Amino acid sequence: MKGRIFTAQEVQAIIAGNKRMFREVIKVQPPTYIKNVNFAGQGTWEWGNSGVYVEEPYQKGQMIFVKESFNIFAGQVAYKQNLANAERYIWKPASQMKQEHSRLTLLIKKISVEKLSEISKEDAIAEGMFFTDYGKNCYNQQEAGWSWKKNKSFSECLGSAYWAFANKWNTMHKKPEEKFEANPFVWSIRFEVVK
Repeated sequence: MKGRIFTAQEVQAIIAGNKRMFREVIKVQPPTYIKNVNFAGQGTWEWGNSGVYVEEPYQKGQMIFVKESFNIFAGQVAYKQNLANAERYIWKPASQMKQEHSRLTLLIKKISVEKLSEISKEDAIAEGMFFTDYGKNCYNQQEAGWSWKKNKSFSECLGSAYWAFANKWNTMHKKPEEKFEANPFVWSIRFEVVK
């Protein structure tokens, strides 16, 4: 079974049932004049009518396991994001996690290709973006907004799920050609948790 690395925030969102999608930049981007992509069948996509094909990284119905930072203490697997004082321990990177240590298995339900900026509000929410009032109802001092992680103040929130997703994407992708503003073609992958 294939594994995929997820951040601590993404793992929390999957466990909470808030994250049901992820996106990956397609490694071979089409020439700039290509505006559409066509499903060619058998898990491949064609860049327009160019005769250039790309293969899906996952197949519909495939199961993958979630990789995250972990360690084994006294024969038991522990996950970094579960411990309150996690910084006191040494953790193995997610890249070293084996399937038997994973606590989450995902079933791929749908794969499509789209430009990154074409993400809808519904898909941004399915990517784990959430709305929070940060105590507005209790303290009447802060404004509400969208985010992808626990923030310290309302000023770190954004006005829509779309822009919260763009902010998250840019914190995770450092290459200029992968930034939200570059608008690369991406794999859009919907999943459900089976374990």
